[in-house]
Amino acid sequence: MRFSILLIVGTIMTSMHAQAQYWGYGLQGGLQGCGYDVSQGEEWNKELGQSKRELSKEQTNLRKYDASLRSNFNAEGYSFVKSHFDGQTRCLDYKGQVAPPKAETKVDVQGAQTGTVGKEACCATPSTPPTETIEKAGSPSKVVGPKSTMMIILEKSRRPAAVEEAEETTVLTIEPEQLNKEWGAFCDKVNNPKGRLSATICKRPYMTGGSKLNLADCQSAVLNYPKSFQQVEKLKKEIEIKKEAIKAAKAQIPEMQKSMREEMMEAR
Repeated sequence: MRFSILLIVGTIMTSMHAQAQYWGYGLQGGLQGCGYDVSQGEEWNKELGQSKRELSKEQTNLRKYDASLRSNFNAEGYSFVKSHFDGQTRCLDYKGQVAPPKAETKVDVQGAQTGTVGKEACCATPSTPPTETIEKAGSPSKVVGPKSTMMIILEKSRRPAAVEEAEETTVLTIEPEQLNKEWGAFCDKVNNPKGRLSATICKRPYMTGGSKLNLADCQSAVLNYPKSFQQVEKLKKEIEIKKEAIKAAKAQIPEMQKSMREEMMEAR
C-alpha cells in the first residue's frame, strides 16, 4: 500500500512541476490550475471505478458458483466444501491428515549391490540420546543431555497464551466421516494448496443431493468457485489500496502547492 501511495504522490509532483515549466515561473498566470492536474485525478478515479466494476462482475460469478454448490451438494457436503473454500484451508490443516511418504531413494553403496531403500535404511545412524544446546547468560554454549521435563514446561510457559490456546482449541475436522477416509482422493496432499478440491468429489453420493445432481454444473462450481473467491478478495484489497493512496495523495496537495508558490516567488 505504501508503494502505491508514493507512486501517486510522485505522479502529482511530476504533474505540478510540468505545469510550472509550461506556464513559466511568474508568466501567463503563474499558478494557473493551482498546480494540480485535474485530468490526472480523473484518470485515477476512472481506474478505481474500473476496479469496482470488475469486483461487481466477479461477485456475480461467485454467487452463481455458490448457488451451484448449494443445489448440487447435500446440506452437510455444502457446509464443508464452502467452509474449505472460504477459509482457504489447506489439505493438511485437518486433524489426522499428514503428507504422503516421500518416494524411496535409490542408493549405491560401495562394495554392495545397488538397491532401493528407504530413508531410514540409507541414512540411519547409531541410536544415541538426543542432545540440546542451552545457552546461559555470561557463559559459552554447552551441550547437555536430553531436555528435561522441567525445561519443556519452562519453554511452554514463555510462549504467548494466545498461541497456546489457539493450538489447543483450533482443530479442523473433515465431515462427513466417509470424506475423511477418502480425503487424499479429493485434496492434493502433496502440493497442499489453499482452498482447492478435485471436481471428482461431485461423484460421491454421500456428498451430493442425489437425483437432483447436475454433474457438469457441480464440477464447474468446484473448480471455479475458489478462483472466483480469490479474485474477489484480490480486487477488494486493490480497491482499498487505491482509495487510501488517492486520499493520502490529495491530502498532500496543499503542502505541494505551497512549495511550488515559494519556488515561483524565488524564481522571479
